[in-house]
Amino acid sequence: MKHQYIVHRCLNAAGCLVLLSCSIVPGQSARHNLAQKAFTESVHSEGVDQEGEFIAAFEWSVEKQTDYVWPFESIKPAPFKSVRMLVEQMPRAWPTRGRVRDSSSLSAYRSLKVNGNRLPKPQRNGAREEFRVYLEKGRLRISFSVPSGFKVEPKSAMVRVRLYRAE
Repeated sequence: MKHQYIVHRCLNAAGCLVLLSCSIVPGQSARHNLAQKAFTESVHSEGVDQEGEFIAAFEWSVEKQTDYVWPFESIKPAPFKSVRMLVEQMPRAWPTRGRVRDSSSLSAYRSLKVNGNRLPKPQRNGAREEFRVYLEKGRLRISFSVPSGFKVEPKSAMVRVRLYRAE
């Protein structure tokens, strides 16, 4: 009986470690689609054009959900007041009226809101858009909306973002 108790406790501890290492708690995984992922990586793997300490990167499919919260509600809020948000990829869309044309990448400035506010004017970094954004109670609540007159291309309905410490 005592041996079963020890085995049971070990299995519970292992399960908790797996959940913590994935940064997803069962309640969160129901709300957040599996197509999105949160991960961290070393600052040293970044190119020299990146300034500041790397914090996090995430992506999500706007076709499955239009809102994203970083860090997840089940995780302690971030200690930063603001971050540099580098939007690496936005969904592609085409006009709903007129001739069928090639799709084009949507602008983060026009399609994303952070904590209910429009983004400030972007600082360009090649094809990517960069913003300094302020956290609200340690979180970024990002929402996506398709500009009127456009339809998102399903194959490319992903938003990819990297966060860096703002200086």
